[in-house]
Amino acid sequence: MTPDANCLCMTVVRHAVRVSCLLVMFLLFSALVQAEQGLNPSSLAIIYIQANTGDSSGGHAALRRGQTVFHFQHSERGLLELKRENFQKFRFFYNDLGNRSMYEAALGLSIDASDAVWKHFIKLLTWQGDSLARLNDLQNSLRLLESIKSNASSLPVKGAGFFQNDSDSSAWDSLCRLIDGSLGPGFIHKELAKTKARLSRIQNAAPADIPRWQEQFSIFAALSIISERRALNPDAIVLLDENNASMEKLTSDEITALKLWEKTFENSVLLLLESKRPDRGFPLMLSCARYLCAENSIRTGRLFLLSTFPEGLETTDAIQMAGDAETLNELHRAARQKIRQKTRDLLNGDKDEYRWCILENMGSRYAELEAAAKKPYRMRIYPENVIPEKTGYIPFAARPAKHWTEQAMTSSKKTLKRLETKLENSMGYNLFTNNCVTAIFSNISEAISSGQTGKQINPELLKTFKKISFVPWRMFQQVTAHSQNIKYYPSWRQRKLASMYADNNPVNVFLKECNTLTALTYKHGRQDSAFLFFTDNLALARPLFGAINLAWGVGRSAAGIFLIPFDSGTTIKSGALGALFSVPELFFINIRKGSYAYLPQTAN
Repeated sequence: MTPDANCLCMTVVRHAVRVSCLLVMFLLFSALVQAEQGLNPSSLAIIYIQANTGDSSGGHAALRRGQTVFHFQHSERGLLELKRENFQKFRFFYNDLGNRSMYEAALGLSIDASDAVWKHFIKLLTWQGDSLARLNDLQNSLRLLESIKSNASSLPVKGAGFFQNDSDSSAWDSLCRLIDGSLGPGFIHKELAKTKARLSRIQNAAPADIPRWQEQFSIFAALSIISERRALNPDAIVLLDENNASMEKLTSDEITALKLWEKTFENSVLLLLESKRPDRGFPLMLSCARYLCAENSIRTGRLFLLSTFPEGLETTDAIQMAGDAETLNELHRAARQKIRQKTRDLLNGDKDEYRWCILENMGSRYAELEAAAKKPYRMRIYPENVIPEKTGYIPFAARPAKHWTEQAMTSSKKTLKRLETKLENSMGYNLFTNNCVTAIFSNISEAISSGQTGKQINPELLKTFKKISFVPWRMFQQVTAHSQNIKYYPSWRQRKLASMYADNNPVNVFLKECNTLTALTYKHGRQDSAFLFFTDNLALARPLFGAINLAWGVGRSAAGIFLIPFDSGTTIKSGALGALFSVPELFFINIRKGSYAYLPQTAN
């Protein structure tokens, strides 16, 4: 080929690349403009989330109204569980961290129909929560009965783990004087005797009533802890300034606020001691533990909080989760700047225990991040806000008889089996008949068909709902055939690319950002399989790039054989998954888009 021909060929190639880049940029900006238009906040909309590796790899679906989202997730129990989340949190997880583009379409329902559907989902969530709580209680009861049957000297009790066996009389002095003054001298000892008597009566009654026995044993545990003035268990608490010399001690205003909090917990203890609630054992231990935290905070000038991390939660490599050590340090610095002000806000606000619970959750996460910033860089991660729970062991008041225990176990096993069967029938996951898509539309159809609202919608639309495809992208096609009000949320990487194309040479941006080696918009993490080229917005070049990705994955997997002694097979797994998710690209289908372990919450 002559030099002129070479020059002409290169010019044509550069022109083609530039046109492709400008087309991508135009589509992205069109999507961003469209995303600003929004949907009616009082109407119901269906959300379709594109496929990516990881959870819901074939795509996902959700139902939105205003700032609330309902969606179904396949849980570790093997059940399809309904979740309710804030839309911004939901979007940040899938659209930003998951790097998945999202589409949203109005369902075209009347306000009455939308209300009926929304109420149906709320009722379903309530029923599901009650059923799963009952399941958990039955499983705990069986574990408790197994401990009794094995002749254990003490039994596990939720909340007893807040305390250790050693006493701390000085921390309890004020509270115990208040109890005696308000409820009468020797109140705790009298209640202990009454509780032991109730336990004895339950243990001799037929049929065996394990729920009542558990409730009374929990009350017995709480009264025993108060009577023995047990100290806080160091493993159950966090100290925000324990490893941080730069963290200021509590100010005089904060100490004053803590004294008001202490009064709140004192009142809670008194009310629970006077209460006839049969389930007051755990709340009583929780209030006592929070009282001791406030008391110790006032005495030392350092904030004591109960840890909210669930027991048995495994640690993970903090650097890998953050992406790298620099990101982990950035997270730590950002948290350090915010924690003090948030602590002040929560301490000085209304003295309701919900706010204190938020403080406990925030403090637990910060303490975990504080520790993870130092070697060995291990940390626990739990995103939900929960009430602190820590199990401890309490010696028997009186051991139940063998026949009572066996009868209770037989009854509990039968009840548990019935409940498991019921949940499997109503919530059992099935890829084709009961997944994240079909569950949403079967419940929509049920809510509409069971009321008068069915007359107020398009019969063809209701027919579509009842015959919806189990495949997320196909479902969205069916819905949008009846809806022109569609909103598009580009993924985090797509938004970054749009900004880069606007400010830089499109050809340079394309060449740099089309691959994982030079891209500034993506940093490969261990949560993603091995791949070289992005193919999510390159339909025509997808088979070629997919073939290269396939070879890249196979090569990585082969090289991983020699790294097994050092990475326990991580490289082999990453390469094999990379090859697997590259196969669809050969047929013009994209699944993998890359994801992010960490992004600023302001990313969207």
